[in-house]
Amino acid sequence: MCGVLGIVSAKGRTLSVNEKTVIKMRDIMKHRGPDGEGLWMNHYLAFAHRRLSIVDLKHGQQPFQLGGHDSMDHQVLSFNGEIYNHLFIRSEMEALGVQFETHSDTETLAKAWACWGPQTLPKLRGMFAFAIYEAKYQRVTLVRDPMGVKPLYYAHVQTPNGSEVVFASEPLSVLAHPSISMQPDWVTVSSYLTTIRTTLGSRSMYEGVNVLQPGELVEIDVSDHQPQLSSRFWYQGKSDSLVLTLEEAIEETRAVVTDSIDSHLLSDVVNSTFLSGGLDSTIITARTLHHNSDLKTWCTGAIPADVSTFKGDLSDVEHALMASETLGTDHQTVPLNHRQFNEMWPWIIKQTGLPLSTPNQVSIYHVAKHIAGHAKVVLSGEGADEFFAGYDAQLFPFANYLINSQGKDHRGQTPLDFYLQMTSWVPLQLKGKVLNPAVMKEANQDYCLLEALQKIFPSKQAEEYGLAHMMMAQRQFNLTGLLERLDSSTMLASIEGRTPFADVRVVEFADQMPMDFHFAMNETLDKVNAKQLLRRAFEGYVPEHVLNRPKASFPLPFQSWMADQGQAMLQSNLAKDVFHPEAVALIGQQSAQQWAAAWPMLNISLWLESMWGSQAALRAA
Repeated sequence: MCGVLGIVSAKGRTLSVNEKTVIKMRDIMKHRGPDGEGLWMNHYLAFAHRRLSIVDLKHGQQPFQLGGHDSMDHQVLSFNGEIYNHLFIRSEMEALGVQFETHSDTETLAKAWACWGPQTLPKLRGMFAFAIYEAKYQRVTLVRDPMGVKPLYYAHVQTPNGSEVVFASEPLSVLAHPSISMQPDWVTVSSYLTTIRTTLGSRSMYEGVNVLQPGELVEIDVSDHQPQLSSRFWYQGKSDSLVLTLEEAIEETRAVVTDSIDSHLLSDVVNSTFLSGGLDSTIITARTLHHNSDLKTWCTGAIPADVSTFKGDLSDVEHALMASETLGTDHQTVPLNHRQFNEMWPWIIKQTGLPLSTPNQVSIYHVAKHIAGHAKVVLSGEGADEFFAGYDAQLFPFANYLINSQGKDHRGQTPLDFYLQMTSWVPLQLKGKVLNPAVMKEANQDYCLLEALQKIFPSKQAEEYGLAHMMMAQRQFNLTGLLERLDSSTMLASIEGRTPFADVRVVEFADQMPMDFHFAMNETLDKVNAKQLLRRAFEGYVPEHVLNRPKASFPLPFQSWMADQGQAMLQSNLAKDVFHPEAVALIGQQSAQQWAAAWPMLNISLWLESMWGSQAALRAA
């Protein structure tokens, strides 16, 4: 797990930055790679790297090069992530006569690309974002994994020496380029208020800074006087179905998920797991115990430092303790209190350059700091709900809506209207009362957000939809944020977060199953069995109290904890420039009561103050 950085001009140009500047940009991400650093430059290219050593600790330093500098076979790779099946890919190449000098997946990826180029990508099982330069094609290729577990940001900027493409694992490293003027992307800011996601398609929170989308590839032609960009999606997923009985599907689910967990344990350092006492983390923990009987598990929650004195409902903490005792792990509970939450919240924003996606981002970072003293890898359950239909609080109402819409019970609400009603933090119809008119104009009246949603819900007719459309929306908007949250929070603590459920083989199998295998409703439509296939697959493998536990979201009492930041927003000139004065006053005084709007508004306020300080005005204000 690492941090990658690159600056790309063209063969007929010279980079506008020197080695010292490149190193400074790279080392903004030192937390991503405290174990080593690397740099490769010629007159028109720079590749830089920070390394967190997980596999083959002595080798695999980056940027990784093949061929001599003057050779047409010269290739330079800067890679962030893990290729879990790299030994299988390596054996395929060895049969072709390819020889290896290290045990690292970095060398495997570089030599696979030398053999097959972009045709390598369908062979990969893992999480990855990388850049690779090929001298014979005068081309730099940027790639992101199919699920979007690892991030990659880039910007095409004008410099005194001509245009350049800057890319990095984090936006602040991109923004450190001397020719980039940092401004908010108001389209994404407005979208964030509704979705609490810091990206919208390829847009980021910063104007002109793009993000590779999951399964996307960007090619940069550097053969002339200006870099030329083109992009495409290299991963399309599976569209066919498997014909299995429910019992066969249950057995296959157990086999596929178990295989993914086993694959995600590839490591030359100590692994650990998050354990909340929910289904997903307990499945991962139970399987990991087969490989490591001394497994440490971790949980955090809103409890005092001395847990024995607490008399209230411990929520996740209590359930995690029960699961740990049943499974037999070495369990660690890390308390999180009101003061710590309010100190870490703005600090994380300052370090990452992004608003938080969910309140649990603070929890993840807090516990990751403690894990860092014991392990370098932690496995987490992100993706299970999106791929196995776990969000019954959204799927159940949507299913009822689709059924009842045939009788015209919903007063003409379209499926998109209903989706937004269920999921919006700040509803679109209230934006005009939240954002000032200048910002709303810069945000293009949320047209881009609506356009993205209309690709999922193109028709106004409810009978044309099923629950698969809701799950697609959850993946594009919910899962993207959860994976970004895990990556940024764990990497900020210099540990690697892995997600066995957000795995290409698990996802492709889950997508080939009929929806009623995942999500079953009784005939009277008053009871639902969410995540049925996954629960049935692991009956007898995880404790009964875990199988029957309802899903819990945001276990922190963040609603009451936000009051301190609400009061601070009242004093923020930037917040007053961006938001309507009435909205600032309401959130400042009633953040707990108005928590759904308060959370994204307070994050934007903290982000503005952190990135732009005491500026009197931003361009749109």
